[in-house]
Amino acid sequence: MQIPQGNQRELDGIALFGPVSLASPQAHHFQDKLDITWIPLEQEGEVKIYLSTTNKIKEGGKDEYQPLGTFPLKDKHAVVSVKEWPSSFYKLVLEGPHNTVNRWVIVK
Repeated sequence: MQIPQGNQRELDGIALFGPVSLASPQAHHFQDKLDITWIPLEQEGEVKIYLSTTNKIKEGGKDEYQPLGTFPLKDKHAVVSVKEWPSSFYKLVLEGPHNTVNRWVIVK
């Protein structure tokens, strides 16, 4: 079943069947940066990380995502600057070769 990209980015969880590239995303905010980690279930491939500071989909709208970069899947970790996007809320999407996972960060 094909799911539109905007909706797919909202899904949380790992598929029960088929290949899975990464799981368990975590993120922590510090000094205008996000420290992002994941568990790689494969050693080959890359992780594309995207960021949104809105939750418009909650009211039927569309969230705009900014690409933060592409990182080796096996590195398990990325630190990215969010200085350009100051916010108290960040939605992260990590897209691997076989699956996509997400994480929200609330800045206190």
